[in-house]
Amino acid sequence: VLNNRLPDGTFMDLAALDYPEEVLKLHIEYIKAGANIIQTHTFGTSRPKLAKSGREDVFEKVNLQAAKIAREARDITGKPVLVAGTIGPIYHYARDKEKTKEAVVEQVKLLEERGCDLIILDTVPTIDELRIAIEAVRSVSGLIIVAQHTIPDEWSPMPEGTREQFLNKLESLDAEFVGINCGSGPDEYMQILDEWEWDESKNISM
Repeated sequence: VLNNRLPDGTFMDLAALDYPEEVLKLHIEYIKAGANIIQTHTFGTSRPKLAKSGREDVFEKVNLQAAKIAREARDITGKPVLVAGTIGPIYHYARDKEKTKEAVVEQVKLLEERGCDLIILDTVPTIDELRIAIEAVRSVSGLIIVAQHTIPDEWSPMPEGTREQFLNKLESLDAEFVGINCGSGPDEYMQILDEWEWDESKNISM
């Protein structure tokens, strides 16, 4: 994949529309491998992201289709997996708080309408954007939220202050689950989690 495009030139984010059978097969393979949660193929299908690629016209269609495919995979396998509606970072594409909220709200509405069981805010680059996105989800939905933040490589520079300040901010988010992903990878993240003295009532994931 180059520049978010598949070898035939189509956008990877539109795979649920252009390659529905392939996306369905991948979901089924994850379920058969033992996954308890599968994610919709909607990481890059917010309105701002699609507009950047010139495909804002399929915003509603691709989100509904992606959630539908994930639910079909669950039905086909008969396994009681949860379907997570995935929303990628918004602020990077629309550097405005209100536009960010609007983008999250309209995407989560579509994902919940099509039967998603929870929402994953995935690979969000700042705590501020995560907080805005969580507020947006809470304003229209009662679904469980998994808030995933990607941290800077080697923690330098640290936009959220010290490591302890950053972890405290992450833990204070109004989400059922908070976590860290992407970035520098699992080795460093395991070290961070080992050093993290969190409230045990909070669910922390990686």
